[in-house]
Amino acid sequence: MPTWALVLDLLIKTATAAATITLGYFAWKIATRQAQIAGDKLKLDLFDRRYAVYVAINDWINDLQGRVVPDAEYTAHIKKIEPARFVFGIEVNEWLKSLRKKARQMNHARRILTQTSGSQYDDISHEERMKADKLYSELTLELDEELERVDDVVSPYLGFGQTI
Repeated sequence: MPTWALVLDLLIKTATAAATITLGYFAWKIATRQAQIAGDKLKLDLFDRRYAVYVAINDWINDLQGRVVPDAEYTAHIKKIEPARFVFGIEVNEWLKSLRKKARQMNHARRILTQTSGSQYDDISHEERMKADKLYSELTLELDEELERVDDVVSPYLGFGQTI
Protein backbone atom coordinates (compact mmCIF):
# COMPACT_ATOMS: atom_id res chain seq x y z
CA MET A 1 0.00 0.00 0.00
CA PRO A 2 1.40 3.43 -0.88
CA THR A 3 2.49 5.77 1.88
CA TRP A 4 -0.10 8.39 1.03
CA ALA A 5 -2.87 5.75 1.48
CA LEU A 6 -1.50 4.84 4.90
CA VAL A 7 -1.39 8.51 5.88
CA LEU A 8 -4.94 9.02 4.58
CA ASP A 9 -6.15 5.95 6.47
CA LEU A 10 -4.46 7.23 9.65
CA LEU A 11 -6.06 10.66 9.19
CA ILE A 12 -9.51 9.12 8.68
CA LYS A 13 -9.16 6.97 11.82
CA THR A 14 -7.88 9.95 13.83
CA ALA A 15 -10.75 12.16 12.62
CA THR A 16 -13.26 9.42 13.42
CA ALA A 17 -11.84 9.01 16.93
CA ALA A 18 -11.84 12.79 17.48
CA ALA A 19 -15.44 13.05 16.25
CA THR A 20 -16.51 10.19 18.54
CA ILE A 21 -14.82 11.82 21.53
CA THR A 22 -16.35 15.21 20.68
CA LEU A 23 -19.85 13.72 20.31
CA GLY A 24 -19.42 11.83 23.59
CA TYR A 25 -18.40 15.03 25.33
CA PHE A 26 -21.44 16.93 24.02
CA ALA A 27 -23.74 14.03 24.95
CA TRP A 28 -22.30 14.09 28.48
CA LYS A 29 -22.80 17.89 28.70
CA ILE A 30 -26.43 17.58 27.53
CA ALA A 31 -27.14 14.74 29.98
CA THR A 32 -25.58 16.73 32.82
CA ARG A 33 -27.71 19.76 31.98
CA GLN A 34 -30.87 17.64 31.72
CA ALA A 35 -30.15 16.17 35.15
CA GLN A 36 -29.69 19.67 36.54
CA ILE A 37 -32.98 20.84 34.97
CA ALA A 38 -34.80 17.79 36.36
CA GLY A 39 -33.40 18.51 39.84
CA ASP A 40 -34.47 22.15 39.60
CA LYS A 41 -37.96 21.11 38.50
CA LEU A 42 -38.20 18.70 41.41
CA LYS A 43 -37.23 21.47 43.83
CA LEU A 44 -39.78 23.84 42.29
CA ASP A 45 -42.54 21.21 42.48
CA LEU A 46 -41.66 20.53 46.11
CA PHE A 47 -41.70 24.26 46.84
CA ASP A 48 -45.16 24.56 45.25
CA ARG A 49 -46.51 21.72 47.38
CA ARG A 50 -44.94 23.08 50.55
CA TYR A 51 -46.19 26.59 49.87
CA ALA A 52 -49.75 25.31 49.31
CA VAL A 53 -49.64 23.61 52.72
CA TYR A 54 -48.16 26.76 54.29
CA VAL A 55 -51.06 28.84 52.95
CA ALA A 56 -53.56 26.19 54.11
CA ILE A 57 -52.10 26.27 57.64
CA ASN A 58 -52.44 30.05 57.82
CA ASP A 59 -55.99 29.93 56.46
CA TRP A 60 -56.94 27.18 58.90
CA ILE A 61 -55.65 28.97 61.99
CA ASN A 62 -57.26 32.23 60.92
CA ASP A 63 -60.56 30.45 60.27
CA LEU A 64 -60.51 28.83 63.70
CA GLN A 65 -60.46 32.16 65.45
CA GLY A 66 -63.78 33.80 66.14
CA ARG A 67 -66.36 31.19 65.18
CA VAL A 68 -67.38 27.57 65.43
CA VAL A 69 -65.99 25.80 62.39
CA PRO A 70 -68.51 23.31 61.02
CA ASP A 71 -67.24 19.75 60.77
CA ALA A 72 -67.26 19.82 56.96
CA GLU A 73 -65.08 22.95 56.88
CA TYR A 74 -62.78 21.57 59.55
CA THR A 75 -62.34 18.38 57.52
CA ALA A 76 -61.68 20.41 54.36
CA HIS A 77 -58.93 22.35 56.15
CA ILE A 78 -57.36 19.14 57.45
CA LYS A 79 -57.39 17.66 53.93
CA LYS A 80 -55.53 20.70 52.60
CA ILE A 81 -52.93 20.33 55.36
CA GLU A 82 -52.64 16.54 55.06
CA PRO A 83 -49.88 16.61 52.38
CA ALA A 84 -47.57 18.11 55.03
CA ARG A 85 -46.62 14.63 56.17
CA PHE A 86 -45.06 14.00 52.76
CA VAL A 87 -43.34 17.33 52.13
CA PHE A 88 -42.15 18.46 55.58
CA GLY A 89 -39.93 16.96 58.23
CA ILE A 90 -41.02 15.30 61.45
CA GLU A 91 -40.79 18.50 63.50
CA VAL A 92 -43.37 20.28 61.32
CA ASN A 93 -45.66 17.26 61.39
CA GLU A 94 -45.44 17.01 65.19
CA TRP A 95 -46.19 20.72 65.44
CA LEU A 96 -49.23 20.29 63.17
CA LYS A 97 -50.40 17.35 65.27
CA SER A 98 -50.38 19.55 68.38
CA LEU A 99 -52.20 22.28 66.43
CA ARG A 100 -54.93 19.84 65.40
CA LYS A 101 -55.40 18.83 69.03
CA LYS A 102 -55.68 22.46 70.13
CA ALA A 103 -58.08 23.19 67.28
CA ARG A 104 -60.37 20.32 68.25
CA GLN A 105 -60.37 21.44 71.88
CA MET A 106 -61.02 25.05 70.89
CA ASN A 107 -63.86 24.14 68.55
CA HIS A 108 -65.46 21.94 71.23
CA ALA A 109 -65.17 24.69 73.86
CA ARG A 110 -66.63 27.24 71.42
CA ARG A 111 -69.57 24.94 70.73
CA ILE A 112 -70.26 24.68 74.45
CA LEU A 113 -70.12 28.46 74.80
CA THR A 114 -72.32 29.20 71.79
CA GLN A 115 -74.83 26.40 72.24
CA THR A 116 -78.52 27.10 71.75
CA SER A 117 -81.45 25.47 73.48
CA GLY A 118 -82.35 22.09 72.14
CA SER A 119 -78.75 21.19 71.37
CA GLN A 120 -76.65 18.36 72.72
CA TYR A 121 -75.06 20.81 75.17
CA ASP A 122 -78.29 21.66 77.08
CA ASP A 123 -77.31 19.67 80.14
CA ILE A 124 -73.95 21.40 80.65
CA SER A 125 -73.54 23.00 84.05
CA HIS A 126 -72.41 26.54 84.74
CA GLU A 127 -69.12 25.16 86.08
CA GLU A 128 -68.48 23.25 82.85
CA ARG A 129 -69.27 26.37 80.84
CA MET A 130 -66.76 28.32 82.94
CA LYS A 131 -64.13 25.63 82.27
CA ALA A 132 -64.94 25.80 78.57
CA ASP A 133 -64.64 29.61 78.64
CA LYS A 134 -61.25 29.42 80.36
CA LEU A 135 -60.01 26.72 77.96
CA TYR A 136 -61.29 28.70 74.98
CA SER A 137 -59.47 31.84 76.16
CA GLU A 138 -56.23 29.93 76.73
CA LEU A 139 -56.42 28.19 73.37
CA THR A 140 -57.21 31.46 71.59
CA LEU A 141 -53.99 32.93 72.98
CA GLU A 142 -52.04 29.78 72.11
CA LEU A 143 -53.36 29.76 68.54
CA ASP A 144 -52.46 33.44 68.20
CA GLU A 145 -48.91 32.50 69.19
CA GLU A 146 -48.94 29.52 66.84
CA LEU A 147 -50.05 31.77 63.98
CA GLU A 148 -46.97 33.91 64.65
CA ARG A 149 -44.81 30.74 64.67
CA VAL A 150 -46.01 29.42 61.30
CA ASP A 151 -43.29 31.28 59.40
CA ASP A 152 -40.56 30.15 61.81
CA VAL A 153 -41.65 26.52 61.65
CA VAL A 154 -42.31 26.23 57.91
CA SER A 155 -39.97 28.77 56.28
CA PRO A 156 -36.81 26.63 56.57
CA TYR A 157 -38.51 24.30 54.06
CA LEU A 158 -39.52 27.04 51.63
CA GLY A 159 -36.04 27.93 50.33
CA PHE A 160 -34.92 26.78 46.91
CA GLY A 161 -31.56 25.77 48.36
CA GLN A 162 -33.12 22.87 50.24
CA THR A 163 -31.82 19.43 49.58
CA ILE A 164 -34.45 16.94 48.54
